[in-house]
Amino acid sequence: MIKIDFRKRYSELAMGCAVLLEILVLFYYNIFHLRDALDHDFAMVMRHVMEMADRHTLFLPYWNYMSQGEMDESSLIALPVYMLTKNIYLGYAIAGIINVLLWAWVVWRLLSIAGLDRRYRLLALGLIFTAYDFGMLEYTNMLFFGGAYYVYKVLTPLMLLIIMLTDWKGRYRIPDIIIAVLYHILLLFIGMASGTYVLLCGLAPVLICFIIPSVLGVDKGRRKQWLLFTVTSIAVSLIGLAIGIRGGIAAFTYTVRSLDDVLDTLYSTVKDVLILLRALTPYEERVTSLRGIIGLIRLVIAGFILIFGLASVSGAFGTGTYRRVRDGGEASLSDGGYKPQLIKDSLISIALWTFMILALTISQPRYHIMGVVPLMICAAMNFSDVMEKDRSTVFPQWFMTLIAAVLIYVCLYTGFIAETEYFHEQDANLHTIDDVTAMMREYDVNTVFNIDSTDMAPKLRVSYPSGVFETYITEDGSVNNHIFYYTEWDRSAFTDRNFIIAKEGEFDLCPDHIRDSYELLGESGEYTIYFSEKNPIDGMAGLPLDERSVDLVTAPGYEVSGLIDAEGYLHTSDKGEIVRSPVLNSPLDPVFTRSDPRRYRMLCNYEAVPGSSAVLTIYRDGEPVAECVMDPKDSSAVADFEGGPEEITYVIRKEDDTPVTIKEIEFEVLE
Repeated sequence: MIKIDFRKRYSELAMGCAVLLEILVLFYYNIFHLRDALDHDFAMVMRHVMEMADRHTLFLPYWNYMSQGEMDESSLIALPVYMLTKNIYLGYAIAGIINVLLWAWVVWRLLSIAGLDRRYRLLALGLIFTAYDFGMLEYTNMLFFGGAYYVYKVLTPLMLLIIMLTDWKGRYRIPDIIIAVLYHILLLFIGMASGTYVLLCGLAPVLICFIIPSVLGVDKGRRKQWLLFTVTSIAVSLIGLAIGIRGGIAAFTYTVRSLDDVLDTLYSTVKDVLILLRALTPYEERVTSLRGIIGLIRLVIAGFILIFGLASVSGAFGTGTYRRVRDGGEASLSDGGYKPQLIKDSLISIALWTFMILALTISQPRYHIMGVVPLMICAAMNFSDVMEKDRSTVFPQWFMTLIAAVLIYVCLYTGFIAETEYFHEQDANLHTIDDVTAMMREYDVNTVFNIDSTDMAPKLRVSYPSGVFETYITEDGSVNNHIFYYTEWDRSAFTDRNFIIAKEGEFDLCPDHIRDSYELLGESGEYTIYFSEKNPIDGMAGLPLDERSVDLVTAPGYEVSGLIDAEGYLHTSDKGEIVRSPVLNSPLDPVFTRSDPRRYRMLCNYEAVPGSSAVLTIYRDGEPVAECVMDPKDSSAVADFEGGPEEITYVIRKEDDTPVTIKEIEFEVLE
């Protein structure tokens, strides 16, 4: 007769319900609330995905990368879905669902190798899938919602443990082969997008933990397997790094801080871990208030993770496996009994290693996800060791049920806050986006500038893909598009008919010639919309990055003598040097380091009265290489010259005090 332990099944059912609720909530948010969460970072990443898909390449020419290539996030799945459907939100919804299921599968498989009871596997999943908070840089958005920027970075060390310890036999053989293939594919994309970050922070502590069992002769038949995946992990990461660098993604490095700085910021580093898990609340709350209660509950969860997770600290970097082998004798050298200990050693090593690196370099709450998630799994394993010792009372079952209830409460509370607060934070901006895009169609406008803040431009760029959206920087007259094409900094990308959208007081920061060019059109939310039929803005001076560029003398770096009108043109009657350009060579363009530099044609548009005398001279490292007299009978001066690594500049001089107007200056690449 088969006996069923209903008490054990009851707690398992309760924990299963908690995990299922968490997963369904994540599904729901990914399907129905992505546009409501259109924050600055998510908008930039989505537009990057749209460009990669539309241009059919992962490496976009002259792309303004921040710190990574962004193809190792949810974008990896969203990109092909967008290519098929042209619906970027659908792409990210499908990506979010697949990523949650992938995480559930990998964690479940890892803990089955560890021999963990199903209740505690569910506990680990419950801790991981808990929506501790929503926000642009918060835990849930980093892993399972929206951009999910860390979803694969944190997962790959867990996948490495699986393929290092699996037997490749039985019903798990095919699934484990799939995990191994996915692991190497993800690792390649991570290497391309984020360099050696995962190799150094996530994989290195795992590989270190396998040194001791290898030296001690544990499971000798598995040594080739361990060596193989060590080599492939390093090789694939470095290949990805090389591909990324070749594609224009700079390898990001940290700077190690001084001892005084490390000690001074150690408190903040510890605090960042608690902030990530939203322990307590950012502000003082009454204990009996809803926010006060949830803050205390989150503190208890954080304490549970830290206390039970750090219980394995004595086994860090394989020392726990060493003690097991030392005390277990020959039996530990051949059977799989070392696997749970080696998994715990590896997980706690990732956590400690990550904390140490962040303490020595730079710490932000989201950076600790790499270490906190393994700590959650480690906590579930250590909690299992404690609870499994009690086989005579119902306490373990009731305690597990209580934990399930707490996780359900946190899930429901966070969901309530998300529905009533977080998913409405962008309401005003979304309304403004709809208004601005509608007015762009009405007024036949394709270029929009906002002032100083980069928040609105990427959101508009997602909602109106054919438009040009830039941030005008009042401090120096430049523009910035913050993770988009450098080529769109140049005036050649702008249309004459354009808008400026500005918050209160921002438009007044613009120079006179810009304010004189625009007329008030209307308001939307906290933004005022201004319209001009002439565009006086140029955000970048210099030679073209691609085929053509256009300068106004209002571009950053120009030195002029005279007055600027509402079109950005220079009017002057001064004698002598009236225009001096900045260095025209762009450090963004790799062609300037080639042995066969390109040739250029410069065309300066102007108006001059009869009898005027002005000369345009082009210099290379201070030596004149081309000169053109600006004949008053003509409207443009043309000069050809060769580029190169030397500094290219030009100067316009007048020999008299007759009036001259300097209009647009065009540069084009000659075939």
